[in-house]
Amino acid sequence: MQQPQLQQHEPFPSLHASVKLATDSTAYDVKFYPFGAVDDDQIFAVVAERDAFVCRPKLGSDPPFEILRTFRDSEPDATSNSLAWAKDPETDKPLLCLAGGLPRHIKVLDVESGNPVRTLSGHGKAVNDLAISPLSTSLLASCAEDTTIRLWSLLPQHEDQPCVALFGGEGHKSPVLAIHFHPNGNWLLSGGIDTAVCLWAVPSLDELNANGSSSTTRKEPMIIYYPHFFSKELHFNYVDSLAFYGDLIISRASKDQEAKGNKSNNILIWKISGFDSDDPPPESPPIPVHGQQTRSSFPHDPTYRGTETDARDG
Repeated sequence: MQQPQLQQHEPFPSLHASVKLATDSTAYDVKFYPFGAVDDDQIFAVVAERDAFVCRPKLGSDPPFEILRTFRDSEPDATSNSLAWAKDPETDKPLLCLAGGLPRHIKVLDVESGNPVRTLSGHGKAVNDLAISPLSTSLLASCAEDTTIRLWSLLPQHEDQPCVALFGGEGHKSPVLAIHFHPNGNWLLSGGIDTAVCLWAVPSLDELNANGSSSTTRKEPMIIYYPHFFSKELHFNYVDSLAFYGDLIISRASKDQEAKGNKSNNILIWKISGFDSDDPPPESPPIPVHGQQTRSSFPHDPTYRGTETDARDG
């Protein structure tokens, strides 16, 4: 374990501590509990293939954290690579959602008891990323090798059909690697092996519950075929990380533009022309046209490509 000396007047946050996990597995994902804990405790979780740990930082101690809960998957071939925090809709207890290559479903665990509470099945191939909606601590998004994004509800009324929406069809044509919600919860970004970045309009909670009948809950998932923005011109390799910064977008590709002789691992900061997250989604998403690499439903000059970018070396 190492605890570097804190540097004064640094432009970026300093490294406070580093430690090696007591496992040979690769740690793929780590996230702090985002909803506020008792006494403002800072709690984080780490997933490392078959193992997951819930920890509390304790700077100045050795090791610099306290392990509150450990989970080991009962399947020896489990390869979890993604996690997301949620909350039990009835008890408000913290839930930890885990997914990865194997098994091909999402496990929902009760952090306090250590017991599994739900299994969300539907993706036909490995799951690559998880994200919780800013609108609801019971609304979880996942993306997978099967080229789709799914939206899951942990509410009791959706127990029989927890998948409430499916994004796919005229978006990604290859495995989806990364997803990220806009802070207002109304938009979802995705990136994939096909080098595409997509922006999807997320149905409202009322839309997810409505099915046009006397029933109060939808029996089949909503299908969102078309993203409101699609581009394969931003990156030249697979897009494995992206995020919103306000209405700006930050994205990277693994070995971007290397084939063209430019520096690899560029991080792009860009925006979609005409996109305002506070506006309602345009009525009609753009229809794919053969050979078209970028399409957008937002107001833009058709002589431009609908994006403005700035590159940073990563």
